[in-house]
Amino acid sequence: MLTRSGLLSGVQKGPVIQWRGVPYAAPPVGPLRFRPPQPPPPWKGVRDASRFGPAAPQAISPLQGLVGGQPGRWSEDCLYLNVFAPTDGRAGLPVMVWIHGGAFIGGSGSARWYDGGRFAAGGEVVVVTLNYRLGALGFLELGAVAGDRYREAGNCGILDQLAALGWVRDNIAAFGGDPAQVTVFGESAGAMSIGVMLAMPAAGGLFHRAILQSGAASAYRTRDQAEHVTERLLAALGGPVEDLVAAPVERILEAQVAVTGSSDAASYLAFRPVVDGVNVAEAPDRAIAAGRGADIPVIVGTNRDEMTLFLAFDRGIGEMSADQLDRRLGATIGASLWRRLEGGYRAARAGLDGAAGFDGVATAAGLDGVARAELLVAVTTDLVFRIPALRLAEGLTTARAAPVWMYRFDWTSPAAGGRLGATHALDIPFVWNLVDVPGVELFTGEAPGRRSLAAAMHAAWLSFATRGDPTTPLLPPWPRYAPPGRSTMVFDAECQVLDDPNGTERRIWDEAGPAEAS
Repeated sequence: MLTRSGLLSGVQKGPVIQWRGVPYAAPPVGPLRFRPPQPPPPWKGVRDASRFGPAAPQAISPLQGLVGGQPGRWSEDCLYLNVFAPTDGRAGLPVMVWIHGGAFIGGSGSARWYDGGRFAAGGEVVVVTLNYRLGALGFLELGAVAGDRYREAGNCGILDQLAALGWVRDNIAAFGGDPAQVTVFGESAGAMSIGVMLAMPAAGGLFHRAILQSGAASAYRTRDQAEHVTERLLAALGGPVEDLVAAPVERILEAQVAVTGSSDAASYLAFRPVVDGVNVAEAPDRAIAAGRGADIPVIVGTNRDEMTLFLAFDRGIGEMSADQLDRRLGATIGASLWRRLEGGYRAARAGLDGAAGFDGVATAAGLDGVARAELLVAVTTDLVFRIPALRLAEGLTTARAAPVWMYRFDWTSPAAGGRLGATHALDIPFVWNLVDVPGVELFTGEAPGRRSLAAAMHAAWLSFATRGDPTTPLLPPWPRYAPPGRSTMVFDAECQVLDDPNGTERRIWDEAGPAEAS
């Protein structure tokens, strides 16, 4: 296959040809560390594209091992993508580009859960997965301490994604794809990245539809917040900023772990896109609400029990006292905001099952320890995921004519004794229709109905990418999202459309005012 940089030799897997480890930018090493991506150097002859490129540098994460596997190898030379195309040689196919998650510090586009062949095998789309710089190497604000040369360092990871989309624009036709029909879709940090790109003028024309799974447009830092993270990393590194350019990458990772591993609120998503006034000129959620990206049809949604992935194995969570719950939520969302939310949440959830994984209910005397765990999951899920997604959808519907669809993933995993419920990242193997791949059942369980739900979600995502509408015969009619009805597709063993699900809690947040939801 001929690209602008040279010839590629791929590998055929059934009805799909794969080109793996394709460079979309120059290796960001040496003088290019902390610098925007540069064009890939050309090569002579035929480049072997049968092996995935290395992932971005990252620390080992137990959660990453659960939701797709640790990357086999990593390197600073990580700016590679993978293309999956049908073997029948058709041209002008819609393109789906996947942005992986991992809290901006982990993951890769070649994880086993992101097998583009699952989408491409039907002959309707070409699929691209990609790597981008993570952690400090991708999102460390350096303009204030290192000068203009590094003023874009805080968004190198986002600029990498734009460079990959630029590669798609310039090369995908050779693989049978249509550069005028590109859908970006991603989960968690990948969806949050898409939320940022929706607001960036530089992304104009690079994608035409977007799906945001468990991520919205509020996962950014102001420059002052980002500079505080930089100060902490330099302190952990134990040297001046000049050391960053030449330090072994392992040393930078050690300092990064010291920053992200602390217990204060600033360590949560410490490395994330920055409103730097250069590439991200203004807060993405506000820019979108003002009409930026108004021509992009969007699907956005969350999982009902997102935070169980991070809390369900927390020792003693089911025996929390009322004081412990207050302290945890006060530290997480701020004592003042928790006081404004507390009464409404307790009243809304009293006597009801909350996070499915804990199997607890409120007692006649109030909340028992298990129900407090459910309340903690509910509030933090809303804080980090659901409320930002709803506010993005509200902003989209008020500022544009392009359609918006909202979903909530409610399917409860029986794995881990049911403690996970409809947890974070559980939707991924359903979207990719991978629930039968060996090992995935450790996360999804083997409950009846998982195959039909996976087929329905996969078909909806494919329909959106090919037709701009997620309607499929495998689902009930899916209306567009708009107030006051706020129609939401609920993905479960029996899928249904609900108007404004958990609207009581949504109104509580609206009344409480703005939240630092991410």
